[in-house]
Amino acid sequence: MIYQKDEVIDDSIKPYKLNLDIIFEDKDIIIINKPQGLVVHPGDGHHDDTLVNALIYNKKQLSTINGLNRVGIVHRIDKDTSGLLLVCKNDSAHNFIAEQLKNHTMHREYIALVT
Repeated sequence: MIYQKDEVIDDSIKPYKLNLDIIFEDKDIIIINKPQGLVVHPGDGHHDDTLVNALIYNKKQLSTINGLNRVGIVHRIDKDTSGLLLVCKNDSAHNFIAEQLKNHTMHREYIALVT
């Protein structure tokens, strides 16, 4: 799916101007440092201020396998959790990453800060 930055791709999904902390990007994926407090995809109480809305504002091509309200999203982390989030720019990358997650061949590491 390719669209213009200011084009609304769905009545319920509106672009959200937010500077993304992009750690890595190539033709297939984006790795974003998601801050605490940012919801990953639209849902109850958060329709226009999510990472998906920000991705729509900032990127022209994202995987649509999980539907328009989860463009690019292959996994998520909770609103109150910060950390790296992998976003897929095309369906081929999405399928490849989803298969790794399903088969547990991708390594994930969690670090907790306890005060």
